[in-house]
Amino acid sequence: MRVVNYKRFFISSLLFILIIFSALFFLYKLIFEHNLIFEDGVSLNKESSKIIVKNIRNLDSLSSIEGKMSLIKSYKFTHKRLFRKGEDYEIQIPYDTNFILLKRLSDDKLFVLSKAEIQKLQKDQLILSTIKSRERVEFSINKNSMEQGDFTYVVAKNVKIKDFLSISTDYMELEFEKIGDDYVAIIPSSYDTKEGSNKITCIYNDTFSEDRENFDLDISKREFSIQYLEISEDIVKEKKTRDAREEHKNVVSEIIEKPQYEFNLEDSIETYFSGFILPVKGFLTTEYGERRYVNNKEVAYNHAGLDIAALTGTSVKSTNSGKVVLAKELTLTGNTVIISHGLNLYSYYYHLDSLNVKADDIVEKGDKIGEVGTTGFSTGSHLHFEIGYKDMRMEVGNILYGKPVTYDNYEDLF
Repeated sequence: MRVVNYKRFFISSLLFILIIFSALFFLYKLIFEHNLIFEDGVSLNKESSKIIVKNIRNLDSLSSIEGKMSLIKSYKFTHKRLFRKGEDYEIQIPYDTNFILLKRLSDDKLFVLSKAEIQKLQKDQLILSTIKSRERVEFSINKNSMEQGDFTYVVAKNVKIKDFLSISTDYMELEFEKIGDDYVAIIPSSYDTKEGSNKITCIYNDTFSEDRENFDLDISKREFSIQYLEISEDIVKEKKTRDAREEHKNVVSEIIEKPQYEFNLEDSIETYFSGFILPVKGFLTTEYGERRYVNNKEVAYNHAGLDIAALTGTSVKSTNSGKVVLAKELTLTGNTVIISHGLNLYSYYYHLDSLNVKADDIVEKGDKIGEVGTTGFSTGSHLHFEIGYKDMRMEVGNILYGKPVTYDNYEDLF
């Protein structure tokens, strides 16, 4: 009977595995890590999906973002120490990283290489001195006080990477969006925003250093008109139901989670806000923020837009360029159009007689999107027009004219 030498079999198997592993490792190094190394620069091997920061002297560490930002201030970083190899430093990070940051020991300067710049690297030498060192991020606010329903905005300059940028207030979550060379965060308020002093905190933190600015924002109380309406109980029971309100609420909630309209990135914030126009001319029948009593019962919420009476069939124009995100009939608001204008701003057009656009259409300022009507919960032919930051409705007049639209001034403004 043959005796098996298990010890020899085990050693032979182990050696075989080691040989195979070594061969595979050598093959990997040969095929996937044949990098382009530049003296005092950054090397890139697109085939290996890796980049190597190599041969850069006097550097402290490297940082890269890991994953995308889901909520403000919820980003996560990998902060890696560069390994010293002789007189140089070397580290390896994934090729698909959004950016890399390098800090020089001699003067604490930061050097940023964005994802777009990384992907452009081929055989051209990239010297460290050609990478721009980071300038201080400067924050400024448009105005420090406003009435309920008004808005202001913060501008951030010299921003290299958006993911390092955040803004917070006492009463809502906000975010910066790029416009022109700067980043802008709109700070809205509505008719029910709590009056008083609010603190706005703006931060640019790239793990090596932090730029921070605090602003005080005072929101003052605005006196709103009161309106009394008499409406058929049959219409109230049919159109102004809990289900109708929930339908409208759910539709808007879904819309603001979708990608926004990408407007001309060369615009300035001043150019952006100077572009809004009135969708239709007519008689103002309800101001923004009015408290309403329907059949002597107080409505739980104030009027969120302007009601402009006009003949049925009158053309309704888009207040500005944008993307149609909704064009359909809803129980409460009738034939409805909602348009995204970027910067988280949306315009709303209710009670239309007919629709001239469909979802996903791109419209220019002044394009016809529908006609005035009286569909949905309506007492007569008119356009209900709103502008909102996400689902927070603001005074339309402040965006179109720099002041509220009232019964006293609408004829001059329209």
